[in-house]
Amino acid sequence: MKTLSRYTQSAKYAFLAALIAMPALAAPVAKKAQPDPKPSMGPVANYAAQGGVRQCLGRIDQLSNFLTAGATSGANVFINPREPDRGLTSVSMEVQGNNGLSYVATAFSPAATSCDGTYEAITYWGGSCDQVAASFPGFKRVNPLRQHIQTLDGGPYAKVYLMPAGQGCISIKKETVY
Repeated sequence: MKTLSRYTQSAKYAFLAALIAMPALAAPVAKKAQPDPKPSMGPVANYAAQGGVRQCLGRIDQLSNFLTAGATSGANVFINPREPDRGLTSVSMEVQGNNGLSYVATAFSPAATSCDGTYEAITYWGGSCDQVAASFPGFKRVNPLRQHIQTLDGGPYAKVYLMPAGQGCISIKKETVY
């Protein structure tokens, strides 16, 4: 009633405001709708939800499922202890997939109306970096980071960095999702 009082100038208007504020008197009570069942999430997003993360759950589920599809994996989830739903959430994963063993690091940060996410998938390959570059169709070779690390460009939000490692090559695929 406090918020309406500045608009009421007389007892007549106060009575009308009271009727509006009590919808049970003005209209029949509607049955409360049951919420839709929550879609199932993967284990990483479920763990984040148990830790209090809400805003970034969709993005966490999207990226963790994409990065582990058809692979065997394990993860550690890092949740901001002070503000789990407003702070940075990070996930470190071991992913054993078709390309071999990868270490994948992700980070998720709430934005104004969504959640931004990024990941880096680090994989050791037995072949040369030139051979590994062929494994990333759609990525074009651009200037190296400096001298030794080649860069493959997949657009403004995706890059692959290729670093020689002994007789093989390490690929670091980085993608950011807004």
